[in-house]
Amino acid sequence: MKRNFNYLWSLALSQTARSTYITTVGAGISAFLGFVFTIVVARSISPSDFGIFSVVFNLITVLFVACDLGLSSAILRFLPQAIRDNRKEDARKIIKLSFLVVLGISGLLTLLLIIFSGSLANLVFAKTELALPIIITSFSLIGLSLTTVIVSILQGRQKFLFGV
Repeated sequence: MKRNFNYLWSLALSQTARSTYITTVGAGISAFLGFVFTIVVARSISPSDFGIFSVVFNLITVLFVACDLGLSSAILRFLPQAIRDNRKEDARKIIKLSFLVVLGISGLLTLLLIIFSGSLANLVFAKTELALPIIITSFSLIGLSLTTVIVSILQGRQKFLFGV
């Protein structure tokens, strides 16, 4: 019994387990802050403005998923292996390619949002004056995509405290 307890205790204190704890706590804090943010925004603006906020926020979220293209999973799959095998040049190539792909895709989608912001504002909201807020919001797509790549790279390098 004691041997099983010691084995389980050593598993609970392993580097993988500690990294999992840090990632889980970080995700929990992020979810809680998102919850609080939504409540504050919902109470601060009118219901119609909150509807517009929700549509634009969800549009950015959907486009963000298109920007990722599974790149975060690929980083977490290949970067640790390159680091483990001491292939520093391959690790640099993975990081550089990740940044270039995400920057290119998110930049292209942001540019398309800027170009079609007037049409989108008129089609979705029936208010052409919302074109400027759509343009401003579209730049968050680049920041959100780059942030996710940075977090994935930090997790791939097992720098979990910096990635939270």
